Amino acid sequence: GVLGCTSSLHRCAGGSRDPFTSLRDRSLKPRDLDALVSALRAEETPLHPKVCTLVVGAYGRQRRWRDAMCFLADMRKAGMELSLISYTALISACEKDAAWQHALGLLAEIQSLHLEPDTATYNAAVSACKRAGAWPLACGLLAAMQQTQVQLNMITYCASISACAQAEEWRQALGLLADLRHTGLLPDVIAYSAAVSACERGGVWPQAVALLRDMRLHEVRPNLLTFGAAISACEK
Repeated sequence: GVLGCTSSLHRCAGGSRDPFTSLRDRSLKPRDLDALVSALRAEETPLHPKVCTLVVGAYGRQRRWRDAMCFLADMRKAGMELSLISYTALISACEKDAAWQHALGLLAEIQSLHLEPDTATYNAAVSACKRAGAWPLACGLLAAMQQTQVQLNMITYCASISACAQAEEWRQALGLLADLRHTGLLPDVIAYSAAVSACERGGVWPQAVALLRDMRLHEVRPNLLTFGAAISACEK
């Protein structure tokens, strides 16, 4: 369990601080993570799913999604039943390296196990598609969330709009921005900036300028990225 592996982890971490704090530490070095994971694997008692999730998260921050997948595969062979939280952490690890195929594969695996993906799970998968510019897949996931009545939030829409921007699909980006308003959510500067970027990449400066006007109307303050994309659109 969680407490059962604390002693060896403390020895591995040098006893300087809580080892679980180490696993959450964004400055944790790869060699230190490997040492912590080795100590975990040496434990005689089964690991708590929460510990496994922390390990996967640490691997994800280091863009080591393959190691994360291997770790969880080993835990599963040892008889551990993976939770939705562990799967979500693994999808997030894939997202950080734009490994969208694996992210979608994990999402399908979750569904085959009759687990119900939640907003965080879908958002991680949508973000993986965003990083790869796979906008049809991102929009498909958004539609799946609507069909299964999983709540969409600002992260869902911003990631989907950004995916469209990378692929120069400005019409689709503006459509998503309109859908966002219809849900009752108010687009923030990130959503607007992604839409302006889509217009810039698509070479449609009038739409980019119109979005700036819309931001002013709704009292959303543009940032440097917004202005930069709008100026670039006008220069094309």
